[in-house]
Amino acid sequence: MTGLALLYAGVFVAFWACMIGVGICYTIFDLGFRFDVAWFLTETSPFMWSNLGIGLAISLSVVGAAWGIYITGSSIIGGGVKAPRIKTKNLVSAIGLFGVIVAILQTSRVKMGD
Repeated sequence: MTGLALLYAGVFVAFWACMIGVGICYTIFDLGFRFDVAWFLTETSPFMWSNLGIGLAISLSVVGAAWGIYITGSSIIGGGVKAPRIKTKNLVSAIGLFGVIVAILQTSRVKMGD
């Protein structure tokens, strides 16, 4: 089993274990009427969803930039070893800056209402 397949299997098992655990707790404590997606969507604030999007914009862009730097780092180092006269700059971190800019723009658009 490869590492990626093992990771996906672990995430799958953890997700269903959490879902079954929550379902059992709701059943034991007689909260089965609350085990409803519509209740969750009507009781959550829209500002929670906007803040979740802002947080995901920052975190996923930084993760993407880090992954890009990890992937291209070996080729940049290899190119510098084979041809030292070539000057290389790592522009992959601009992806992280783009995510931060998007998050700042989204934050400025969120207006707290009544």
